[in-house]
Amino acid sequence: TSNMRYLGLFGYVGGGSICNLNLFGKLKSSSDDLTYIGICGFASHEFINNCNNYCDIETEYSAYAGGIAGRAQSSTLITNCSNYGSIVSVHGGYYGGICGDGIKVTIDKSYNVGAITCSNSSCSGGIIGMVSASWNHTDTTTITNCYNTGDLIASNYVGGICGRVASSSSSYPRLLVKNCYNSGSLGGDGGYG
Repeated sequence: TSNMRYLGLFGYVGGGSICNLNLFGKLKSSSDDLTYIGICGFASHEFINNCNNYCDIETEYSAYAGGIAGRAQSSTLITNCSNYGSIVSVHGGYYGGICGDGIKVTIDKSYNVGAITCSNSSCSGGIIGMVSASWNHTDTTTITNCYNTGDLIASNYVGGICGRVASSSSSYPRLLVKNCYNSGSLGGDGGYG
């Protein structure tokens, strides 16, 4: 078994709404347990609207981190949200300005201006770090009317909107991107674009 931790104003939320808030300060994880970090660390069946993150996020070990949600799944809708905080990691993980990892999530009218700097087998995206799918499912994640102006550096996969779409022999994620753009600089040791 693996240990997991949830770090944010809301650690784990399954069903409900998070609306109309601004978060200031710093979110830092030094735990070697897998950690989900954001305004909402882990969001499932969630509606997140008009939330703005000004916190800088820092993690010393592998994590899923985003300004709004570390991981979002199960038809979570994130809309009218923004991230201004920087994200820094010295270990592997998945990092996005809005969401670290998404499974069947919709992100609309949201943007990132914070810099993301990650190393050691990591991937990062201006809006979402990685798109994945549930076991033995074909799940679609949708990103519309979003943009990134933050500079991104990661050791493996870097994308102005999405860092990686991760398929396997038993899960089949799909990504729909519409009316989005990136103007931040991209850099890394692996693939980026």
